Amino acid sequence: MNLREWLNNNSAVTTTGALVLLLAALMIVLWSSGVFGGSGGGGKLAYYYDLKTKKLFTAEAGQIPPMKAPSGANNGVVAHVFSCSDCSDASSRFIGWLERYTDQAKKAFEKSNQFPGANPQSDLIRLPKSNAKWVSAASRAGDHLMHQAKVGRCKNIRQLQICHP
Repeated sequence: MNLREWLNNNSAVTTTGALVLLLAALMIVLWSSGVFGGSGGGGKLAYYYDLKTKKLFTAEAGQIPPMKAPSGANNGVVAHVFSCSDCSDASSRFIGWLERYTDQAKKAFEKSNQFPGANPQSDLIRLPKSNAKWVSAASRAGDHLMHQAKVGRCKNIRQLQICHP
């Protein structure tokens, strides 16, 4: 008896096996996204940057920047943190770029009480240097900035990892 015949003669076993595989795949996806406490790309914390103190800090993920920072006021922005090796090694981490929303977009998001998600038209980004200018993430300058922040940092670009707290 070949495999096809066996599968046809044992359809209940075949169906059960397919369901088990499907559920296992679903659990892996949900675990890796953080739904069941897995890594989820960092869990419930995110890296932010205090524009006044020029230091990284962690806070609850999903906040709409600019937001309150340890130095007070609305000095907190999202920090996109990377490493060329192990993200658990603080000395290997670096800030690629900072991100915030336009004032109008932030007000609209807060009024609608919905997290905006990725919206390049209302995203502003800049390098972590103090004299850097904010540019639109959707612009050619924004695209160039994100590219330059990642290229040339690691011996091999494939080593580059996104870091989460």
